[in-house]
Amino acid sequence: MEFIYENNRIHVNDKEGRMIVEATFPIIEKGVANVDHTWVDPSLRGQGVASQLMHAVVRKARELDLRL
Repeated sequence: MEFIYENNRIHVNDKEGRMIVEATFPIIEKGVANVDHTWVDPSLRGQGVASQLMHAVVRKARELDLRL
């Protein structure tokens, strides 16, 4: 699964360009972000995709020196 990283957002699109996985984590104060939204398309549920997504969020937060 290839994650697309944007400002405070990670997502995945399918071959047709439709978003199938998403997490958002806006900055709420200096050095702190809030994971306020996660979503996995029903067709991917039960396959560990949400776990992969959250690991990607944590890696990105560490890279940006953010607490979640």
